[in-house]
Amino acid sequence: MDTQAWGEGFRAGQRLRGHEPPYDSDTWEAWSWHRGFIEGAAQRLGRRYSDQPAAPVEWPSLPRHAQRHGAPAGPHPIPAASS
Repeated sequence: MDTQAWGEGFRAGQRLRGHEPPYDSDTWEAWSWHRGFIEGAAQRLGRRYSDQPAAPVEWPSLPRHAQRHGAPAGPHPIPAASS
């Protein structure tokens, strides 16, 4: 997750303004911005929210039968955003 983009989205969500990210569509930054916007808007509306971006997650390995059908062996870390 791009933490800078997430923070920008969070602040925009707190203001409930600027529903479109200042990043190209379908980019890691745009996705991070939207995630931040959702959390910031939730705070503004008095809902449960997180004021920190999600931590990187490592997914468990797939069962052997799934690996035999073309799925790569794990664990599979989620790639970190490049700066």
